[in-house]
Amino acid sequence: MAQKVTKYGVLISSPGDVHQERVAVRDIISRWNLEHSATKNVILEALMWETHAQPTMDLKAQQAINQNLLKRADLLIAILWSRMGTPTDKFGSGTEEEI
Repeated sequence: MAQKVTKYGVLISSPGDVHQERVAVRDIISRWNLEHSATKNVILEALMWETHAQPTMDLKAQQAINQNLLKRADLLIAILWSRMGTPTDKFGSGTEEEI
């Protein structure tokens, strides 16, 4: 049976040195959906550059992330460890730009 739900995009933002942690957050979001989405009528969509950003010939990588992910995100989870990430044209790192 169809039901109305509210979907929130959750951007998982981080540099490349925390891959396992990114996957863990994605899995926790999936688990939350399994346990709570039906009763709360809320779905959380884990937005990750690996699965949701579409590269194009006319955009730099961070621009593609900004266009495809930031515009869809209602929440942002930033994961940091030993570095901030790769500098972009406007910020010290892509993670900083996303935040």
